[in-house]
Amino acid sequence: MWPLVPIVGLLALLAWSTDTEASMAPENQDDPTPPGEHFSWDEMQTTSTGLRNVAPAAARANLRKLVADVLEPLRALVGRPVRVGSAYRSPEVNAAIGGAKNSQHLHGLAVDVRVDGATSADLGAIVVSYALPFDQMVIYDDTSGKSHTHISIAAPGVTPRGQILVFDGQRYTEITPEELLELV
Repeated sequence: MWPLVPIVGLLALLAWSTDTEASMAPENQDDPTPPGEHFSWDEMQTTSTGLRNVAPAAARANLRKLVADVLEPLRALVGRPVRVGSAYRSPEVNAAIGGAKNSQHLHGLAVDVRVDGATSADLGAIVVSYALPFDQMVIYDDTSGKSHTHISIAAPGVTPRGQILVFDGQRYTEITPEELLELV
């Protein structure tokens, strides 16, 4: 169970919203057990491209770990839904949206999230402050027009980099955990 101790100034910013987003991904017919208590296969495979986007078994295993180690604890800490914009991407979906050729989304190791009422830096600060595991985290600055937090975990057997990047709409800048905490 994750502690619900608030981070000063962060959790107070969070406001509840009942807005929902439609998913265009089918549930996995061969794996009906959801990846987590608060997360569905639809969320983990969502795409607006209209292309088929069903995670293979290895990617589903990675998504389960991502949900268990990062998303469920993050949801418990913020006390409200964590909205998934993108998690697993098939090679076709990744190409259609202009994703990186080596994207961790292709393997079910990455997720783009937001929480209503929180900035991307707020979410990143919570991940860092509570030592949730991550390989790479990208803070998409709210002024970039792509406000969300990208969080990935390392592949099995790989040591996590713990890399934090900020995207300001034009370039990526690597920052330290301490610098991230100063952003909030």
